[in-house]
Amino acid sequence: MLGILSGRERNMRISSMWPAQLMRPPPALREVHFWCVFPDEVDGTLLKHYENLLSPEELADIPKARTQKIQTGRLLARTLVRSTLARYVNGAVDPSSLRFEKNSFGKPKVIWPSLTTDGRPWQPPRLSFNLSHTTSIIACAVAVDSAVGVDVEEKDRQLSSKLMTFARNKFSSTEADWLQHFTDTREQRHRFLQLWTLKESYVKAVGKGISGVPFKEFAFGFETSPEAREFLRKVMELPADSQAKLITLDLARSVAEREKAASSWKFVLFEPTPEHIASICVEDKPLLPDDSTDPFQVKAWKTIPMNSDECLHEDVSS
Repeated sequence: MLGILSGRERNMRISSMWPAQLMRPPPALREVHFWCVFPDEVDGTLLKHYENLLSPEELADIPKARTQKIQTGRLLARTLVRSTLARYVNGAVDPSSLRFEKNSFGKPKVIWPSLTTDGRPWQPPRLSFNLSHTTSIIACAVAVDSAVGVDVEEKDRQLSSKLMTFARNKFSSTEADWLQHFTDTREQRHRFLQLWTLKESYVKAVGKGISGVPFKEFAFGFETSPEAREFLRKVMELPADSQAKLITLDLARSVAEREKAASSWKFVLFEPTPEHIASICVEDKPLLPDDSTDPFQVKAWKTIPMNSDECLHEDVSS
């Protein structure tokens, strides 16, 4: 016999799965949290539990994927978003109660329930988030009161056999010229992926995607900088050599006239694992008129949703 759980029973069962030590305070202002899950590390027995978190529409979408691997990725992506957002409210609402709306370009935002699980009015945190995934890693970035975008890529992902032709069609002429200088094929691939992830994170933070802000209409640059070295060492707790780069953004006039100034955005490019590259773009909102030079903070974890968390860089000396 097939049993149907009531909403209250469902929430009680899901809440019982949630270890209290996985709850966290929301990101501070000018702080970004990066959460990632590796599908191959998730025990299959958890997947059935995760299905209880999803809406009927989300569940119906999963079987449309071509392969079992992609179906699992869709389930984990939706689970990661729901569990990540819900961990910041200390059990006030269940992850299954969250709803989402998309703007005209497809960027989602969370719609919190008006009442807590026990029926109390409440004021939810003003969280913004963004999701990115490949077959081997799924990532979610979260910020408070600031737009955020994230992109993750596999370093060995398949690229065009005519990479420079593709780059000149997609990127700005400045970026394409920069790529052309790398004669080593592997180095050129790596630099291409750096640009690609940065561009993806920016258009996702803006909330318009490639169709709304074409890649050719803005350009990134890299400048060797002690400031970049200190940022990676202190903020990301990552080792950084003397060639660490400061990331700069230049907007074409057509973009600058309709979007926020280039100086309104901060970027970090890093490798969550030796096999992956990631970029975060976050809107920079000074806390006070005179503190715009203070760095934002980035904290990164890998997670098995509602089961365990591990700091990505806890073994790296600062």
